[in-house]
Amino acid sequence: GICGVNGNTRLFEADQSTNGSSCDGTIEGTFPAGFGTEFDTKTTLVGEDNALLYQVFYQGNLFQSQLTTLSGNGRRTRSA
Repeated sequence: GICGVNGNTRLFEADQSTNGSSCDGTIEGTFPAGFGTEFDTKTTLVGEDNALLYQVFYQGNLFQSQLTTLSGNGRRTRSA
């Protein structure tokens, strides 16, 4: 199908890892956006270790932010 039509989705992946000195559950990396552009990404464990804050930055500015709460029983709630 066509992306965005009738429930089709497009998947995005960022290559993230710890920087070796972070012990707080944070991973960081880049997302190649094409045309030689890369976004910086950061995922941080927040709350009572039951939520993930995923943020995307472009040239040092916040571009996107979303929170995913792991609510148990294999369920998650995402807000963006």
